[in-house]
Parts: sequence; C-alpha cells; structure tokens
Amino acid sequence: MKLSSATSAAAAAASQQQPINSAPALDLVFLTSEKVNTSKKRRYEHQVERKLAPVLSKFHRKEKVSLIMVDVPSAPLRGLVGLIDPLECGSQEDDDSLDGATTDRTELQALCERYPKYKRQLLEIYNEIVDLFAQSKGTTPIVGLYSVIDTFCRLIL
Repeated sequence: MKLSSATSAAAAAASQQQPINSAPALDLVFLTSEKVNTSKKRRYEHQVERKLAPVLSKFHRKEKVSLIMVDVPSAPLRGLVGLIDPLECGSQEDDDSLDGATTDRTELQALCERYPKYKRQLLEIYNEIVDLFAQSKGTTPIVGLYSVIDTFCRLIL
C-alpha cells in the first residue's frame, strides 16, 4: 500500500508541475517610476508566475505573453484596459487620421483628467501597449498589465 500512495503522490506532484511547464513564456516589461533592483525583479517574477499559472496554462506553449509591470493602482488600470481594442491597436500604427485613433486619444485624455496624478504613467503604458500590438505582425499577442502595488492583473486578448 505504501508503494501505491507514493506513486499517487508522485503522479499528483507531476500533474501540479505540468501546467507550469506547458505555460507560455512570460516577457516582463517594467514600467515603474523607480528602477527595480534584481532581487525585487525576481520576487515579482515568482509572484506573477504563481498568480498567473492557472490562467497561463490555458494558452498554447508557443504563445507570446508580454506582461507590463507598473506601479499604478488598479482603478486607473481598469479604465486603461477598458479603452484598448487589440485589433485596432495592431492596425493603426500611429495613424491619427483614423476615427478609432482619435476616439482612443479622446478617451485616454478623459482618463488622464480623471487620474491626473498618473497621467504620465498612463500615457507611457498606453504607448507601450500600442507598440507591442503594432510590433507583432500577423498574430495578436497576449499583453497584460500587472500592478505591483495591489497585485492587480488584466490580460488584453
């Protein structure tokens, strides 16, 4: 009996490790107001991997997941994620003559007026997200925002 319990324990351990191994690789981009030292980066990486492991295991291993680490609270980030359309971000490529681009800029300005303390950071985050979508040719990448302040995370699919 001991052998079977050891075997089942090993199988359970293997099944817990498999989703982590089959998850896509994370590309972390730090857009924080202060430079993050190496030990903090490692701590944030482990924190993100633990928190997102169940979600990331649903994606194909070859997918590219870019996670932007920011030090902005969740409320402004929720507004920012709400105004981003991944399909428009990838196609507009800084062409402000499109109606979608001007609408996005208007909504972004309104968001910055609501949260003036985070205006510079919100604009920087928005530009980084648009760049990530514009750089991926032919495929829509998975981009996420992660607040190191309150461990808030949202993926933009």
